[in-house]
Amino acid sequence: MRIAATIVLLKGKRKPQVYWVKRGDKAPFLGGFHAFPGGLSETIDRGEGDDNPLAIAKRAGLREMKEETGLDLTAEGCVLHHLGVWIAPPYLTYALTTHFFSVWLSEETQLDVGASDELVFGEWIRPEEAIERWYAHLAFMAPPTFAVLQALVEGGPSSLPSIFDGDEAQGLEPTYSPVGPGMMMLPLRTPTLPPATHTNCYVLGTNDLLIVEPAAKDQHLCQQLFNYIDQRLADGAQIRAIVLTHHHHDHIGGVSAFQDRYGTPIWAHTETAKRVPFDIQRLLKADDVIRLDDSQSWRVLFTPGHAPGHICLYEESCKAMIVGDMVAGVGSILIEPNDGDMGLYLDSLQSMKNLHPTCLMPSHGPYIAAANEKLQHYIEHRLQRERAVILALQQTGDLKELVDIVYADTPKHLRAGSQGGMAGLSLRSHLDKLVQDGRIQQEYAHHWRLIS
Repeated sequence: MRIAATIVLLKGKRKPQVYWVKRGDKAPFLGGFHAFPGGLSETIDRGEGDDNPLAIAKRAGLREMKEETGLDLTAEGCVLHHLGVWIAPPYLTYALTTHFFSVWLSEETQLDVGASDELVFGEWIRPEEAIERWYAHLAFMAPPTFAVLQALVEGGPSSLPSIFDGDEAQGLEPTYSPVGPGMMMLPLRTPTLPPATHTNCYVLGTNDLLIVEPAAKDQHLCQQLFNYIDQRLADGAQIRAIVLTHHHHDHIGGVSAFQDRYGTPIWAHTETAKRVPFDIQRLLKADDVIRLDDSQSWRVLFTPGHAPGHICLYEESCKAMIVGDMVAGVGSILIEPNDGDMGLYLDSLQSMKNLHPTCLMPSHGPYIAAANEKLQHYIEHRLQRERAVILALQQTGDLKELVDIVYADTPKHLRAGSQGGMAGLSLRSHLDKLVQDGRIQQEYAHHWRLIS
């Protein structure tokens, strides 16, 4: 279990302000998100013979505060108040416990966040304004940050400890992660490809609900989703439809149970309809627009490559994008040669990037605020692999030997077996694309050569 610390800096007793920072788009964790100062504990934070998590977290918080803002809280004589712990939800796939502290500062306190890949800037802000920016899709936050700000707005600083008593803070499933107003993400455990463990279900709209992939087949998880939907219905909402991004088993496991319970029609692309074991009531095509509540307009994007009928949804006003398995918030995307197409996949990524989305809402892992950065990274990564394949073909044409050269940076268990395992599947997709491009030729089974 990794230990982290977050420090909520406050000033102004009558009209409190809180200090937050924006993480750089290239930050390794939560790039583009707004957050409070803090970070992971390091070896230096462990006192000699001291394994007390609270003490480690406190030292980590003080160190990170000085590194990120230039503020030495110890020298200032400030007292850290421990608010509680927030345990990372299972869908993030790593064990992390974050200790939250608060500290009051004087009005004159100077803070300096230098621009870097990790942090872009910091500022004092009233909690009400921070929440308003979230509603306007001008700021993205992880659930704990949002919970802190919401508590400050609704109950003031004295209410902060209460947010650490709920299920969300204890990492219990399902985890409700609000992406924006009328956009709720519910990660549901599914038999998907590791390291991912969950498939995200998105509930869109306020009164008119669109359910994107109620994927969990497990009865207990289905019931937890139903409980959430039942509450929304009790509050006056109604369900418009279920939408599928594509046909893979970890995206459709709970669809029939959801339809049986609510009688909800299912919408998907024609190619997806050919590949699922139930009827599709509406066939979606590129540029169809789904309007919800007169406040959300989701345009259908046809994005084949990972799957023949893959679609994304693009909200035209705030530019949020539901991306299915085109991009992942955890792990990577497999382009399987019999079902996918690497050339189409790269074209689809570029067409998504051309729309300049503000955030990406993937099926696996947390949502992504640094949208263009992530899409560009995916494109460059695949092209880099392609260049590596060309170079490797100058040495050998054998599939297994190519896998070991091109995917030398991949764990051995992912390239095991005579055909290179998971890495071999990805390599085959690259080879198929190069054949289509006229750059290489397949001589016989599991052997290729460059065309001079």
